[in-house]
Amino acid sequence: MVSTEYPPMHGGVGRYTYNLVKSLRSNNLDVKVVSDSHGSGDYHGLSPHNKQNSELLLNIIQESNPDIVHIQHEHGLYGFYLNPLFPPKSSTGLDKFYDKCTIPIVTTFHTSMYFKQWMQLISTKESNSKDILRLHVFYKIWKQLINYTSLHRINKHILSKSAYGIVFSNYMNTLIPGTNVIFHGSEPWSNTINMSQKEARDKLGLPPLGRLALAQGFFTSTKGWDIIKNMRMPKNWKIVVNYSKNFYNTENVALDLKNSKFSYQIINLNKQYLSEEELPKAQANRVEERTKGYFTTDFDIRLAIGIGEVDFIKKNKITSSDGEAFRLSGEALDSLKNESHRLVVKTFNKEFDEQLEPAILLLDALIQKWTLNGAELVLYLLQNKKEEEIAGLLNISQSAVNQRKKNAQWFAIEKLIQYFEKTVQSWE
Repeated sequence: MVSTEYPPMHGGVGRYTYNLVKSLRSNNLDVKVVSDSHGSGDYHGLSPHNKQNSELLLNIIQESNPDIVHIQHEHGLYGFYLNPLFPPKSSTGLDKFYDKCTIPIVTTFHTSMYFKQWMQLISTKESNSKDILRLHVFYKIWKQLINYTSLHRINKHILSKSAYGIVFSNYMNTLIPGTNVIFHGSEPWSNTINMSQKEARDKLGLPPLGRLALAQGFFTSTKGWDIIKNMRMPKNWKIVVNYSKNFYNTENVALDLKNSKFSYQIINLNKQYLSEEELPKAQANRVEERTKGYFTTDFDIRLAIGIGEVDFIKKNKITSSDGEAFRLSGEALDSLKNESHRLVVKTFNKEFDEQLEPAILLLDALIQKWTLNGAELVLYLLQNKKEEEIAGLLNISQSAVNQRKKNAQWFAIEKLIQYFEKTVQSWE
């Protein structure tokens, strides 16, 4: 595993790599990490300033003889050299390694961008007071401008030398065609946070009540932190902000939130970098909201299903319809008023109702834990759509569809539906 940035160094690439390595090792895979000397890798020496990064890696590969080399590719982490006169000569510190390595390479691309973002990377603030004509600023703008194509050329070259290319979003996939999307953060959340929402809010000094949005990450000029000052939020919401610099960032980390028109809705934690141990505290609020499921405290949706004869249906005023099914449904709905569950089924067959009740209660417990994504998926499954079709509708991979099915416990729900349909059909 190759990543210049690796804990205890601060940075998003390093944190992602650390968790990936941890997961691979938990599956009994032998993983060795190559990192900067400030990181806790098994091999060291990588640096944005080391022009021998390729030679270093080639020597390590020759010594360790791995089956696969997985590179976390962020141009700046290995040295990104922009030629101000002849862009085809622009390069990264790993170009030679990609050309000479004979071991299959998996590359995870962490960076690509459109032109506007690319140009925002340069700072036009000039500290040299003697440069009255701002020639140095012009030089930086010029070098960045003519090298936009170099960014994409290098990504394309690296992908051509890789056995497999990974990106985290469809957005990145459009910028680096031919890569494979594995959504960052799409894996099931580990239910190991032994902390309630109230405890998390207490520890972080947050209001005990109200809805919170969390904006957390590393501060760079391209991440859009400045929009927070102008965000308009519903009155009962507050946004909790926490940002820090990654290890190599030389930008001035200063976000003036006090002068925002909505400063009363912004809470800045000012905790800088959150370690792996501290991060769950900041996320516990969000996790608890998610585990409440599709039915949050903002809704009190109850469903009573009555099965029986229907005398007539008045489409423009369903409450005026009549028949055994409507009467059974009304009685069942009344019975829900003082109950914690939100789903009940009532038929003309009391014996069947008693047999079905435990299964309906379990189904209700499952439904209350669905996320919005899970509920949306089940809707399509109930419409008999195939996984491939659902993947297209939701713009996600088929493996992600399969994972959402597992999270929604579809296998159990499907069995209950089959049992219910078979039983009701036997009454006809």
